[in-house]
Amino acid sequence: MVDAFFSERRNAAAAQAFFERALVETEVTPVRVTSDKAKCYPPALRAVLPGVEHRRSKYLNNGLERDHSHLKQRLYPMRGFKRGTSADTLARGHALIRNLRGGFSSLTADVTPNLRLATAWPQLTRVL
Repeated sequence: MVDAFFSERRNAAAAQAFFERALVETEVTPVRVTSDKAKCYPPALRAVLPGVEHRRSKYLNNGLERDHSHLKQRLYPMRGFKRGTSADTLARGHALIRNLRGGFSSLTADVTPNLRLATAWPQLTRVL
């Protein structure tokens, strides 16, 4: 997962803000972007990343949707959020933990899977 972004509306402006923030935070320019079939993504991608291949296949997006199911399981007992900042904080924290657990971070890239979170936690607490 590259980034998590919460917005009150799902429109081209929100999608463009997401792509811009993801580029700044990761400092990586992608060759290919996979998303769902929302109509807001193509204009935002053309504005921010004009030469990138945009894949919108239902089946290519299954991995992304499957990952969101873990977040949705956490949200159901909470009955949603009262503020958008709370939703953004939880979504970004969830993305961080999923990336650490998956070994997609420099903190946990060389650590065995069962020790990834335990290894990264002391370093994260120093930063926070």
